[in-house]
Amino acid sequence: MILVFRPKTVLTVLIAFLLSCGITQTTGGGGTETVNTYAVLSNGTPASGAVVRIIDENGWFDSLQFGTSAVIESTVADKDGRFALRKHDNYATVNVQIDYADQGYFASGKTRAKLENDTLRLDQYASYAGSFHEGASSFSSLFLAGSAYRAALAANGSFNFSKVAPGPYALLGIDKSSSSPAITTCGGITLESGIVKTDTALNGAADRMLLDNFETNVGPTSLGTIFPGKAHWYAVTESGTLSWDNTINAWTWALHSATNPPPLSCQSSIAVTAGIGAAGAGMAMEFSVVLDSNCNSAPYATAGISFRPFVNTGIDLSAMQSFSLKVRGNGVIWVRFESKVLDSISRSISDYTIPITLTSSWQNLQIPIDSLRVLPALQTASQYPWSTESKNIIDVEFEFSRFTNAIGDTLHLYLDDFYLNGVGLDVLKQ
Repeated sequence: MILVFRPKTVLTVLIAFLLSCGITQTTGGGGTETVNTYAVLSNGTPASGAVVRIIDENGWFDSLQFGTSAVIESTVADKDGRFALRKHDNYATVNVQIDYADQGYFASGKTRAKLENDTLRLDQYASYAGSFHEGASSFSSLFLAGSAYRAALAANGSFNFSKVAPGPYALLGIDKSSSSPAITTCGGITLESGIVKTDTALNGAADRMLLDNFETNVGPTSLGTIFPGKAHWYAVTESGTLSWDNTINAWTWALHSATNPPPLSCQSSIAVTAGIGAAGAGMAMEFSVVLDSNCNSAPYATAGISFRPFVNTGIDLSAMQSFSLKVRGNGVIWVRFESKVLDSISRSISDYTIPITLTSSWQNLQIPIDSLRVLPALQTASQYPWSTESKNIIDVEFEFSRFTNAIGDTLHLYLDDFYLNGVGLDVLKQ
């Protein structure tokens, strides 16, 4: 049974984002037709005078990088809460940010059809404060991905977003120490209405890329709020694939294709859900499987992230020195970095891999790259050296293999705070 559970100067960047917070009309695609939408407060009364910003969802990161505004259009709701927006044909999806007194609204991935005559309900602001344990002293400003929210970094390394609409965000910083500023993913966070959140252990290192801390849901990664639609988790067994569908905000199951049909007798179970995070709070990913003992082929179960939506041939991780993660569970999990070449040679080759024996207590691991091996040892390192293969990494996967786990046992992986050390967001923008 299947269980489906080079940029401009930093000064230019800052000026652009300060301007984006104003109420100014900017040009966009689409002519004179308008979309009528309504904003209401949490009690249902019109949000008269609310400031509405329409933001380019897919171009937000590029705007930050190149010092231009991602705000396509700004306007103010009338006495009935109504606001009219031009039909921006050049933008398939947009983000909507509405701010009013002590309430706000933020949503990503809105289409023109979804906005037409829709009613958007504001809710009480959240606030988000914190500080860094490393690497943030050179930050000029901090941003919440996809939005116009921005905060300054104080001399003591602290920050405060005092009024933020509820929703999932990635926190990004800009390093002001270079004429070509580096953008860093500092963390992911989900802010709830009326809640004050504080984080004092954020990453500030530009060359330490956060793949996921699962605080923006389990399915879309922490990178997903920065690069919409490009960074989701998937899970695979010998029978089919479990994928996160951002349009319906849920997991979907699909059998393997007709050209690669699943073995008829194989019914390994697989689930990806939310678990409790490593610090006893927040979220982690729980990956649960049972390898089918009746399978007439080789049962397996894998959870992974693909880089192919960023670069089809894979991203360059040759500068990566190690990776860090927090894990617990039972069984042995293989962490695999799949290269374009090795993945195409044979399914019996597991790419550059390290096995981790899971325990019931959390392990905080930092694993150097030279610990990885091609397993099983069907090829020697000299034939496919990491120095070459690392330039085209297409996936990172976590596999429960039949070679190191008991068939029929229920196996669990809890994963949190997964970083690649030595590389930054620039490897995703090749």
